[in-house]
Amino acid sequence: MMNKIQRTSLYLRWLFIVLMGLTPIMYFASWFFLPDMVKKDSFFMGFDMIPRDLVAMIPGDVIVQHPLTTMMRLLGLTISLVPMTITMLIYSNLITLFLMYERLSYFNLENVAIIRRIGIYLLLAEVLRPFVELAMSALLTWQNGPGHRLAVMSFKGSNLGLIVTGIMIILISWIIAEGHRLNEEQRLTI
Repeated sequence: MMNKIQRTSLYLRWLFIVLMGLTPIMYFASWFFLPDMVKKDSFFMGFDMIPRDLVAMIPGDVIVQHPLTTMMRLLGLTISLVPMTITMLIYSNLITLFLMYERLSYFNLENVAIIRRIGIYLLLAEVLRPFVELAMSALLTWQNGPGHRLAVMSFKGSNLGLIVTGIMIILISWIIAEGHRLNEEQRLTI
């Protein structure tokens, strides 16, 4: 009989497996089913399936004044592969972590390494976000008329919050690793 941690870990592992399967489909579909003319505000109207990461890459003052060509959609998809890949790496590590928990493996160095990687990927995603936003805004407004082309890079409080969260996850993994090391030293001393 499974205990509560095993059962919860099983459910969470399957949730992240499903999310890992749906994420690329949503990214690809969102780029190829966008309307021809795009404004930031129109992204959620009729396109609820568009990942929030993709919407967040487009600054609020970016307005595309021309139809999106196939080449622009492919380039936009290429740019959005950066955050999508990081998201997929986080999901993959969470799947592995919850599989370890299902197997009742809680405090070992492999788990610590997984938790550290999740923190690093989260930190990396937030450090890269302004650059992805810059590339996306330049791409989407490149064919706008003079005075309407934008290359926007911003840093928001939510970015800082997620950077702090990533750093805290890395710090927690370091503390767990240190506790594991001390526990091993004490066990070998006795």
